[in-house]
Amino acid sequence: MRIGLLTSVPETLDAFFPDWVDAWRQAGWAVSPASGPGPGGRAARIPGAAVIPGITRSPRPASGAAHRHLRDWVTRERLDVVLTSTATASALVRTARVGAPVAYFCHGLHWAGGVSLRTTVPRTLERSLLRATSGVVSLNSEDDAWFSAHLRDGQPHVRLRAGVGLHLESWPAVPIPDDRTTLRLVWVSEMSARKRPQDAVAVVRGLRVAGLDVEISMLGDGPLIDQVRHLAGATPGVHVVGRADPRPFLSTAHALLHTGAWEGLPRVALEAAATGRAVLGYDVKGVRDAPGSVVAGRAGDVAALRESVARWWRSGRLEPRVDRGSLDWRLAHAEVTELLAAVVGRTPGS
Repeated sequence: MRIGLLTSVPETLDAFFPDWVDAWRQAGWAVSPASGPGPGGRAARIPGAAVIPGITRSPRPASGAAHRHLRDWVTRERLDVVLTSTATASALVRTARVGAPVAYFCHGLHWAGGVSLRTTVPRTLERSLLRATSGVVSLNSEDDAWFSAHLRDGQPHVRLRAGVGLHLESWPAVPIPDDRTTLRLVWVSEMSARKRPQDAVAVVRGLRVAGLDVEISMLGDGPLIDQVRHLAGATPGVHVVGRADPRPFLSTAHALLHTGAWEGLPRVALEAAATGRAVLGYDVKGVRDAPGSVVAGRAGDVAALRESVARWWRSGRLEPRVDRGSLDWRLAHAEVTELLAAVVGRTPGS
């Protein structure tokens, strides 16, 4: 089987798929990774990765120019199937009539909750794209339900309950700290509006007002980092670290605090679960499905999240109930490989 693996930017290929590409190649299959250009026009670091002109992280007026380049790529590489991920690349390849079946690896549909005016356009667009989709991979219960309701009978569909999985040897289980006098949390994400980092500061502030001794290390950067630093300056116990390897912080923390408004399935939650840490977050799409999650409240309901964290801490039952073996990347890889085998020979719309 000749597999094309397509994402909008090279960073996605490098972050999630090197092990998958190596495993397919070791099994004797030809794999052709490709993405839009990265900084300076660079390709992904995966050997053999190509750059498809016209594909960008977000749609642009000139994105349609990518259609010809996508058709050329599929023809040149003699692809049997294309596995595509990330929104822009996935929309472009499914509208390009590339002549090969396309399987959509959906890291997260770009809406959550019930139907609203704001989500009508993306819902309608995705329904139209399903006519050019020969198989679907989803990551959370809400997206799984949507695809199940709208896919045609016989379209292969798999939900990966641990995302792309982890190299477990890189994320060893670490005992939870014995110190039960100070609650130690870690927050890891992009500091952007959807990730709501300011809510993490508000949760810590509220817990301290309620009499809990709590500290949090906040890892990541983004457009809101200056605002977060300003809030942290007025909130004892909040340490804004910036970009850093989360492993040493998880190993000394009691839990991961996650404040995203919605997710596909947050990889950092899998990393926390593998380490042996609970994930404390809002009861929102993607987070509620994370292994070892303790959730409460809608996005932005800081009071509900704060009370949930306090109850969890006072319960003393801090270890999440997670089967570490279920987080192994090889399980997810096997499921997607089976799906690709099922879609080969199908044509979009069949």
